[in-house]
Amino acid sequence: MESGKVISSRRVKLNKTQQTVLAVIGLGSFIVIFSLVSSKSLISQMAFQNKVESAQQTSLSQFKSDNSNAYDLVNSYKLFNSSSTNIIGQPVIGTGNNNGTNSKIILDALPDKYDFPAVATSLEGLLTMKGITIVGISGTDTVGSTTSSIAAMPVAGAPTAVPVPFQFNVTGTYANEQLLISNLLNSIRPIDIESISMSGSDANLTMNVTAETYYQVPTGLVTSTETIKK
Repeated sequence: MESGKVISSRRVKLNKTQQTVLAVIGLGSFIVIFSLVSSKSLISQMAFQNKVESAQQTSLSQFKSDNSNAYDLVNSYKLFNSSSTNIIGQPVIGTGNNNGTNSKIILDALPDKYDFPAVATSLEGLLTMKGITIVGISGTDTVGSTTSSIAAMPVAGAPTAVPVPFQFNVTGTYANEQLLISNLLNSIRPIDIESISMSGSDANLTMNVTAETYYQVPTGLVTSTETIKK
């Protein structure tokens, strides 16, 4: 009986030892697996942070460059607009069509939006001269229009000259109408004459003109965002 109790006691101790060993092995395996998963996650997080920091540095460098360019642009604009005589050799101060700062002259020559009423007003000023009678000025006022020609116009960011077609009819002498055409071609605003038709006599000539001028859509500020993925 004593021998059986000793064997049973040894078996209990052996079972406890095995359980302890298994527990240690299990704990060790858990620690190893946890460490591997944590290391992978940590490495992935570090790589992501490096991407974010790199993108931030790129953005900061671009911002500094853009800020410097903007400062230079402002100074260049002020210098360009500060002269007492504009780019067509006329005084800045005055009320004539050719008076005004360089920026005004450029906007008069190539506006930044489609505005046919303004075109008609400019044409009326060019056509009003001694010996000429304006019969009519026509074109398309695109405000609120949904025609295909208007839908095809460039969007902001595409600095392309867009044609503005128009027609006008005048009467006068042949010599005066020749002078009128010369004035149109010498206008600060670009005008392309597509067709001219005349009827009548040299002393009383009716002239029909089809032509086009232009406007240029302003370049917009383009911004973008970027998503950094792990």
